[in-house]
Amino acid sequence: MVGSPHDAATAPTVADASPGVAVTPADVATAPLHGSGPGSGTTVYGAHRYALGALLGRGGMGEVRVARDERVGRDVAIKTLISGEGTPRMEAVGRFLREARVQGRLDHPAVVPVHDLGFDDRGVPYFAMKKLAGTTLAEILARHRAGDRDALARWPRRALLARLAELSLAVEFAHTRGVVHRDLKPHNVMLGDFGEVYVLDWGIAKIGDDEPTSGAGIQRTDLDTLDSVVGETAAGSVLGTPGYMAPEQARGGVIDHRVDVYALGCILFEILTLESMLPRGVAALAAAEDAVAGRPAQRRPDRDVPPELDDACAHATAPSAAERMASAAAVHAAIQRYLDGDRDLARRRELAAELAAAAAVHLEHGRREDAMREAGRALALDPNHGDAATLIGRLLLEPPAETPIEVTAAIDHTRIETGKRYLRAGTVAYLAYVLLLPGLLWVGVKDWTMPLVVGAMALFNAGFTFAMSRRDRLAGAWIYLALASDGAMVVLSSVFFSPLMTTPGLATASALTFLGSPTRKAAAPIIACTTTAMMLPLLLEWTGVLPRTFWIDDGGLHIRSWVIGSDPVGTLVLLIGANLALLLTAAQMANHLRRAQDEADRRTQLTAWHLRQLVP
Repeated sequence: MVGSPHDAATAPTVADASPGVAVTPADVATAPLHGSGPGSGTTVYGAHRYALGALLGRGGMGEVRVARDERVGRDVAIKTLISGEGTPRMEAVGRFLREARVQGRLDHPAVVPVHDLGFDDRGVPYFAMKKLAGTTLAEILARHRAGDRDALARWPRRALLARLAELSLAVEFAHTRGVVHRDLKPHNVMLGDFGEVYVLDWGIAKIGDDEPTSGAGIQRTDLDTLDSVVGETAAGSVLGTPGYMAPEQARGGVIDHRVDVYALGCILFEILTLESMLPRGVAALAAAEDAVAGRPAQRRPDRDVPPELDDACAHATAPSAAERMASAAAVHAAIQRYLDGDRDLARRRELAAELAAAAAVHLEHGRREDAMREAGRALALDPNHGDAATLIGRLLLEPPAETPIEVTAAIDHTRIETGKRYLRAGTVAYLAYVLLLPGLLWVGVKDWTMPLVVGAMALFNAGFTFAMSRRDRLAGAWIYLALASDGAMVVLSSVFFSPLMTTPGLATASALTFLGSPTRKAAAPIIACTTTAMMLPLLLEWTGVLPRTFWIDDGGLHIRSWVIGSDPVGTLVLLIGANLALLLTAAQMANHLRRAQDEADRRTQLTAWHLRQLVP
């Protein structure tokens, strides 16, 4: 598409009823014209500078044709005033020339440059400008609404936002030159084939104080004509396009550059939602007066509108000019901030995809550690990356065939710390056993040899278990020595109250203590040793090696001790104390075991909870 195609397909625009700038003979004389003026007899086209071609577009005030500038040797676009029959009215000529001069004084890449201005031999003004190649934003949005895949691929939403940011700077440039466009809309924005963006149709622009600061307003008699001008720009009742006019512009109030800010917000709304913020035609005028700030996310929640752009749109389309964004540059800054962040997001997503692909390769080759690391980095970059989340879930749910060295080391560390607590409990148990020996003085002792030997063994085992609780590793020979000493103590203790009373409890406590020790020895030797320590006294008594301490007859079970005395009260107290000590020792061991299990369960559940937050 070339020239100014917006004149062929545009939303309804009506111009101010005021005549604009009157054109005097002096204006014509001083205008940079190619011909000599109206009625001069000189025909511009006949002078062979411009060879006219096809019609590019027609609007309410002018038409645009492609032409060949024979003098320079380039293609241009020629816009001429539509005058009907005869010489055009002076006010129409003045408005047309004013548009050319406004466009020509804005030396900006986004404003189509004017090359020439003049009259043809009928006295109809024309101006030559750069021929454009591109598509209007209105056409692109229409193709987006229709689901055109080519348009969606060539002009994704991010690209349209980038062009709107450039457009905002061009409008800001015009504002710094005292020019307010007053008719910004998608039809008046062209996107070039090579990344250019152009603001078209400066015909009703306001230049400083060269005309009243307020429009003529909308008369009730004008409403019937608004719907009849849909599709073209025409001279008529108000300045602007219903559907893109700010409330103060629709009411005919005092206007300034903020009406362009409002229109930019409307265009932003349309890019984000593919819907116009306000209705068209007559309904747009009433809607503009009663408008509220545009919220694209509320209108189209399915469009995934970024919250920062939703806020920017609402700020730019605030009904009150005082509450609106202060400038078109502020619109540019808001969009650019989002684009800069979005560009970073796009790069993170790209990196996440690369890492997820690398993680899949690592897993395929059995490198689970590398796979987990790369997948975790992918999720850190893009928490919504489905492939990375699936891969991590698979790694967590499918245990490896071999336990990693790090996991084995962690298990060993936990086992050793738990074993240390058991050993400290065993130390307390051995010391408690020693403290029971003074109780023998109460009941009397027939022979102190055995109690002293057993006490010495208890002290030895207490010191040994305490020493083991301070170390992470222990030589195998020492553990066997400790087992032997403990087993001997259990066997010799049977002479106090027979193998059927305290001996099983002592053997059980001994087994718990050694099974919880921080060694790498198997459980079988410990169980075998403690079982032997419990059964050996029975065997020795049955074989006559040790004196009998119990017998069973018709009178029941009889127990006697050949080591301690026979004071009934003292013996009963000593037995109760010994059994309580065994009970407390076993309870302490079990409590340590339960606490260790509870802590392990808590950590497991916490880990699982954290993983569920990471990979839902």
